[in-house]
Amino acid sequence: MTEPTIPPPRVPDGQVAGGTVAGAGLVEPSSELVELSPLVPGVVDRLLVTAGDRVSPGQLLMVLDSRDAEAALVEAEAARRYADKAVASARVDAGNARRQLELLLGVSDPAAVAEQQRLDRRQALAAAEARLVLAEADVARAGARIETARTELGRRQLRAPAAG
Repeated sequence: MTEPTIPPPRVPDGQVAGGTVAGAGLVEPSSELVELSPLVPGVVDRLLVTAGDRVSPGQLLMVLDSRDAEAALVEAEAARRYADKAVASARVDAGNARRQLELLLGVSDPAAVAEQQRLDRRQALAAAEARLVLAEADVARAGARIETARTELGRRQLRAPAAG
């Protein structure tokens, strides 16, 4: 590999605030020029290569500030844990409602249990089963939010498309 004829530009010391610099640029492999840009706009958090470095395909070159995407992932994971607990609670409620209905239906003396009590227990079971279905849907929704957050984190990383 030949050395660049013009040295890369340097940021004056007074212009670097907080140790980060934002900018666009080219990564120049020895075989061809490849213009790279992240999938989303943002502030560079970490630059992992310098001028003249050799890179391999898929190597991480730069990471944009991803605090918001990381927070979204933490929030989605918390929502998933909450939804998992809600499913467990709804299963217990549905099981209790089922057992209460079975007890009423098992009473042999029709005068001992009013028909309204049987209807109330059937309705309570249906409501508990509906809450279980909703809780399971919340688990699926939280899982989708986790995947979305992970995708967004991945979009904040710039990787080398080829060796160079």
